[in-house]
Amino acid sequence: MSRDAHIKYSPQEIFQRIDLKKSLSKTAAQENDEELTRKRIKISDFTFYLKNVRDTFQNWQIPSEFHLGDDFDFQQYPPDKLLRFQNYDPNDNSFSNIKDRKIHSLTDIFQQYPPDKLLRFQNYDPNDNSFSNIKDREIYSLSDIEEKVKSKNKIFIGNSGIGKTTLLKYLTWIKSNECLKYQNTLIPVYIQLKNFGLNNSLQSLILYSFAEKGLNISEVQFRDYLSKNEFIFLFDAYDEVQEEYIEDLQHEMVQFFDICKQKSHKIIITSRNIRIPRLSSSSRFYVCPLDESQIQELSRQYLDNDYSKFCYQIQIKGLQKESQNTLLLTLMIIIYKKYDLIPTLRTKIIKKVVENIENWELNKPQRFKPVLSWEIKIDILSELALESAKKHETLSLTKEETNEIMFPIIEHYERSREIPSRIERKSLINNLISTGFIYENINGISFWHTAFLEYFASKSLAEKYVENPAIIEEIKARLWWKFIIIGAAGFLKDSTTYIESVLKTNLYLASSCLLESKFVDCDLVNKIKSELTANCESSIYEVRQRGIYFLSKIEEEYPSGLLFKILDKNPYSDIKQIALEEVAKNKTEKAKKIVCSFIDWKEKVTFVEQTTTQGSVAKALSNFGEDEHLMIIDIWKKNTDIFTSSACREAFIDIVRRNQLTEKVKEKLYNFYLEPREQPFLVDKSDLAKVIIEIGNVTFVPKLIQNLKHITDEEKEYEFLWESEGILASFESNDVIEQLISYAIDKNQSNILRGYCTGALSKSKGKVDILIFKTLAEDDNLLVRRNAIHGLRKYPALEVKEILFRHINDEDGWIQHEIIEILGEKGLLIELVENNRLPIKFYNITVEAYLKQIMKYSLYKLIPTLNELSSIVKDNNRLQIQIAETYCYLSEEGKAKKIIENFYDGDKFIADDNILYDMINIAPSFDLPYSLELINQVLKSVNTLEKKYTYEYWCSEALGKIGGIDSVEYLKKIVEKYGSEKDGILIERVFRSLNPLVSTKDEDWYINFLKLHTDISDTDLNRVIEGLGGIGTDKSIKIIREIAQSYKDNKYILNVCFRSYENIMFSSGKFTNVKDEDLFL
Repeated sequence: MSRDAHIKYSPQEIFQRIDLKKSLSKTAAQENDEELTRKRIKISDFTFYLKNVRDTFQNWQIPSEFHLGDDFDFQQYPPDKLLRFQNYDPNDNSFSNIKDRKIHSLTDIFQQYPPDKLLRFQNYDPNDNSFSNIKDREIYSLSDIEEKVKSKNKIFIGNSGIGKTTLLKYLTWIKSNECLKYQNTLIPVYIQLKNFGLNNSLQSLILYSFAEKGLNISEVQFRDYLSKNEFIFLFDAYDEVQEEYIEDLQHEMVQFFDICKQKSHKIIITSRNIRIPRLSSSSRFYVCPLDESQIQELSRQYLDNDYSKFCYQIQIKGLQKESQNTLLLTLMIIIYKKYDLIPTLRTKIIKKVVENIENWELNKPQRFKPVLSWEIKIDILSELALESAKKHETLSLTKEETNEIMFPIIEHYERSREIPSRIERKSLINNLISTGFIYENINGISFWHTAFLEYFASKSLAEKYVENPAIIEEIKARLWWKFIIIGAAGFLKDSTTYIESVLKTNLYLASSCLLESKFVDCDLVNKIKSELTANCESSIYEVRQRGIYFLSKIEEEYPSGLLFKILDKNPYSDIKQIALEEVAKNKTEKAKKIVCSFIDWKEKVTFVEQTTTQGSVAKALSNFGEDEHLMIIDIWKKNTDIFTSSACREAFIDIVRRNQLTEKVKEKLYNFYLEPREQPFLVDKSDLAKVIIEIGNVTFVPKLIQNLKHITDEEKEYEFLWESEGILASFESNDVIEQLISYAIDKNQSNILRGYCTGALSKSKGKVDILIFKTLAEDDNLLVRRNAIHGLRKYPALEVKEILFRHINDEDGWIQHEIIEILGEKGLLIELVENNRLPIKFYNITVEAYLKQIMKYSLYKLIPTLNELSSIVKDNNRLQIQIAETYCYLSEEGKAKKIIENFYDGDKFIADDNILYDMINIAPSFDLPYSLELINQVLKSVNTLEKKYTYEYWCSEALGKIGGIDSVEYLKKIVEKYGSEKDGILIERVFRSLNPLVSTKDEDWYINFLKLHTDISDTDLNRVIEGLGGIGTDKSIKIIREIAQSYKDNKYILNVCFRSYENIMFSSGKFTNVKDEDLFL
């Protein structure tokens, strides 16, 4: 639908005029002054501490000691710009995420990148998997989580290098700034949990964090501050606590949570998924791998127009998975920028970084000769890394342990006179710190990132393996050691016996080692290939996918034609698809003939595969010439499903990046895009537009504009218009900008053409003079005005302020909405109010935008206007509830509850669907008891059984956000009541909320539920098994195997059984590949 369809042309006027003199009268001004004074007093004891925190965490991206050289420049990327988050799923494991996981976002990409801008999140869901299910969980940015998820305690789980520590450091910096500007009184405390141990309790670490930043307080004072002040505790790296202390930490965390939940304190914990904190009343989120668009945007920041060549290098070298990791991607970009190449494997990427630091160290001017040579530093770091891994499976060592490891090495070098005798320990440590790989902490030393510990530990492990091959026997089945074991293979001259030992435990780990190795005996290579080939015929989808993934990688290094045989004989279409794509990369006549023989191959697609046979044929054809590229367009025209369309897009983008797109194919693509469609919305327009943007040829612009001139039905052609606007906006050419301006200002052109040309200017990557938007904002064409106002977002606050203030009274509600949002982003909303410039006519959507900005930027100063709004819109129930939510967000729960009380009819809520639905949505904003009371009252107020069923569905979703033991019990009661239902809608929804909240103590309840309800639907069963995968033990494995045996022909149930079985193994630290025979009885 067009954007006009989203607004009534005769909007309800909520009020004629806000009496700002009243709402910001002397009394209100006094309230503001009093509020400011209250905040100043509240944080007065912490001012010096907060200034030190702000200064310390100003460089939040990487440690200041880490230096890649003078020609390398790390740029800071706010996590709220880059990262995405979803419900966390413990059944997502390292090998199941083989394919590029595409997370589709409505907002197509970000323009700047601190971590809060860079990261995106999902609600934690104990059973996310890479292949099954189109994502049914909402995708969040960091600001979304702050606005929508009201739980005070949040846990962020993600892979090493994705940006968890960066996120916490960035938040610490942001919150300290907010406090010092009196925008907030939530005092940040950043704590590294890796330091928790025998003499360091949780409280002592918190007190140390204060003392380190200049605030020395006693335990008694801290308890007093907890009762009077508000804190946000940011606990980093739960997974790095030493194993022997984890139960103590868990116990102390539970106690600390109990203390904090009585007040307004907030807690954030980060961890890798090798160890998940199980804490009640917590919302858990998975930090998603970067998707294709994020990778491109981050690359563009460093490489400008060379980013497409870099992305092509990622694709041809098979580094898609590595590029989804924020740290590895950044390092790859920096290496590519200097050397114009990317190493092919993770270990080699880190090695290249280490070599560059070495070169920088050796070439920088030095007044004195270093105490330790680079070789000795690496020797010591390698020993420290391996011992840290062996002793604790963490990044840290105590001072005593460091001395115990380091001094024998130093004595050896002293005896050989490679270093001076009797060097002080402090001097040695400083020499090691100067490399940037380690730093000193409260206990001893720590590697600043897991990737570097793994690299150095790999080097040492390889050296020790040569002396004692038995060294890997105890560690090869430990999940924590995975990358160390893989890396060590690359340091050995001959890895044959090493890999033979690993193969006995884990086929996929052995395959990874093989890919890292310098030399391996051919018989062993063939043996591994044989076992992987057998896995390609497994009835379990994920086992097959892992088999073909590693087989394809090994065939690249050790070609044997095996993929041709698989393509001929394998019974599974998903395996043949990948084999076809890989065979085509040979680019031989034989490969072309085989690919062309599959041109009409079309088998049914399922949501498990998320690919199509026709899509794979298109990708395979991209490896050949013009005739085959034209065939891809024919495939695209016949198959407009999202998966085939996406595959055709990827195929053509690769062709463009290889500079192999001919003029004939280009013209056919252009014509394909411009062809009229029978349906108003087709996925291929969006994918086609991305290809045309990648082509970047300005000669297409006149043809596209001519086509736009003839469009008269905006609603019917909305998708085409929207994508065309994006194409026009992608050109930085001044010539294109001038064409767009000429059509936008020409009133003889159609309203549609003028509006979308203005829209393209508003999003343009080129330079557009602000006077153009200032002029167009006065236009009588509504679409032109809207887009002109939108275009002001890209300019500084001082340049747009007066223009925005001037147009705040536009008769169009969406323009008011846009202006309020821009004013909020630019920090001008308070000035608008203080200058008495709020709109004379306020529309619903304007009020909604106003409330959203107040919450988004914690504009406590505008609380008096809420008081006025609340009385004026008293007849608009939905806005009243939104005002209550805003009060709650600003810690004014009393005022929020007062509004809620107006909707009671006796002991129940007014039986209005909108009111009840809004009450469910607002419930998680309040404290736990009141949240549950609201849910109770909603269900009590529902009239019919049919409606109660629907409301219990919505309430289940809310209870998942509220969290806590009470919510768990509530959800259990709902699902037990409907346990005999077979349609699965409510049961599945309840378990989706329940799974992230439960712990191992709920395992028996899950098992009993399965025994009592043997007739539940496949969808329900899927969710219950997922829950067991997150909390189960050996007794759950028995149940899972029984289910797998009964559902041998159901690939959905079989896959979730496999993932849950494997996750239970991983949770116990065991790193072994589960085979078909393990899963079936």
